[in-house]
Amino acid sequence: MLIKFKFPSHSNYLEKRVKSIAKLSNIKIKTAKKRGFLIAEADEKDENFEIFTKNLDLYLYNSIFLEGVDFEEGVLEEESGFVDVPLSIGVCNRCAQEMLDIISKRYYYPFTACNSCSNQYAFFDKYPFKRENSYLSVFQPCPSCKEELKKDPFRENFSLISCLDCNIPIRVVNKKGTKEFWANEKDDYKKAFEFIASAIKKGERVAVKTLNGFKTFYKEPEQKSKVLITNLDKAKHEFLLLKQEINALFSIERPVIYATTTNEEIRKRVSPVVELKAFDDGFTLLLAKELTELGYVFYEENKEEYDLKMDFLLETNLLKDMKLFMNKKYKLITSGDRVIIPKPLNIDKVAIYRDYALNEGILDKVDRFEEISAKEVYVFKDEEIEHPNIIKSDIASSAFLSILRENGIDEKSVGVYFGDEKIFLYYDKKEVKKVFDFGAEPEKIVEHIKVLREGSDRLVVNYINRFGSLDDLEKISGFFERTAFLVGIDGGFEELSRLAMSFGGKGGLSVDCRIIDNRFSYEAFYASIMSYRLGNTDNVLLSYSIFESLGDFLSNTLNELGKKLKSEEFAICGKYITNSALFSRFTRNIPKVKTNREFSVDELNIFYGI
Repeated sequence: MLIKFKFPSHSNYLEKRVKSIAKLSNIKIKTAKKRGFLIAEADEKDENFEIFTKNLDLYLYNSIFLEGVDFEEGVLEEESGFVDVPLSIGVCNRCAQEMLDIISKRYYYPFTACNSCSNQYAFFDKYPFKRENSYLSVFQPCPSCKEELKKDPFRENFSLISCLDCNIPIRVVNKKGTKEFWANEKDDYKKAFEFIASAIKKGERVAVKTLNGFKTFYKEPEQKSKVLITNLDKAKHEFLLLKQEINALFSIERPVIYATTTNEEIRKRVSPVVELKAFDDGFTLLLAKELTELGYVFYEENKEEYDLKMDFLLETNLLKDMKLFMNKKYKLITSGDRVIIPKPLNIDKVAIYRDYALNEGILDKVDRFEEISAKEVYVFKDEEIEHPNIIKSDIASSAFLSILRENGIDEKSVGVYFGDEKIFLYYDKKEVKKVFDFGAEPEKIVEHIKVLREGSDRLVVNYINRFGSLDDLEKISGFFERTAFLVGIDGGFEELSRLAMSFGGKGGLSVDCRIIDNRFSYEAFYASIMSYRLGNTDNVLLSYSIFESLGDFLSNTLNELGKKLKSEEFAICGKYITNSALFSRFTRNIPKVKTNREFSVDELNIFYGI
């Protein structure tokens, strides 16, 4: 019998989980990865087969990548090779329950994890992934943990095992360092979390060193606040959440999502749309447990301004949280490297981009590898490395190719990359060709707006008289930074997108998006925004209209290219596509567009496209 998990990801944490469940069920299985699937073979005649399927229901965690499970007759021809990499995911329900069980030897112990959950990457030093190559090498497992390594299916050979008997101490200290409390006994850990939770309830700021970096928690909203859910039943009364968004928040990947709030105080002090997150490690789980009555608390990712601090004296590796965008049937990773790395990839090419490298079949941070060596090294952007066979690679083309490879497409395809570069592309089944790009913004853009058409000079004068000088428009670099300036808000794409997301109407206005002299007319686009603002258009409506109009422009242009080049496959990528108005408009016109699924829509997806 074949059990087919539809799981379009090269990550191996689901495979680890399934193997652990099989060991728990005392049944032998074989596993293999096929395109888009993890396949497990088990003997349905085995007396423990039914136990195995029941345990899958009990212990298989929710994942944003897991799209379904099917059973069919058949056998695996061969098992796939397995590369063990440290995970960078959330804590599983089994470990969470253990931390909350008063008779457990891990009661309120925030470092609780198993071989198929948690941010193991925090303590990872170098490959191969084993305890002596981690920051926990100075802590020896106690006899009880050593026994678990042999008998617990979920912790068999788990490199980072520990418990209250062989613990990692945590410390709570005040800002001045005059009061200090160490937790290294069973009862101490709960007291430590009760203490910091009490401080938060009183209005103090508490910095906590989690397995995902320092986060400072507090009770009242501030300008840069993000939200940690501590009680979903209470929180969902103040944040508008769809069922699929709740499922994503509490998936094993624990992404950050954007949500609209109905709380007027949050709308006024922060934004109508805020970043929302569920607990993702032992520290945030136990803090949330102590703050259940509040429903949620606010946090920022820093350790500078605090009254109390909880930390531990071990080095950790930091990864940026995954941010997830959802639109009907689409789930797109907008940014972040957590969950995406480390990742085993069956690609023998080597590539380097900023802090990341694909080397020896593993995608990870450059400094995790002792050396980068290969016959060919693909280098993105302007990385300075010495190698005799360096190949400079193009981000837009590789990002486009990554979509085709993720979706198993080898047909003529057209696509658009809408990021720092804005380019339309064509794949002819041999190579990627650039068809059209937006072109560089003209120097002295205000002068170009003045001569755009008759009356444009008066538009500029009226805008300056009403809203002030346009000198800063010349100094600002970046398409969305300039757009936000003309709308009248600080920030670039992030803030403009957040403002647009708070629009509650059914449709926007038409912002001028056109091609003049074989380039995108920035001056026409900016002039249109200026005209609407002079006409007293609300900035929420205007922001929404900007993205909706860009979505129309991108999809209409791509459709025309598809007809011209006789392609029926369409792809879209780039960091600026993850706005709901833009993406909804685009997919209304091209409903079957292909996107990245396991990689972010920009930057890290290039590794799968080399």
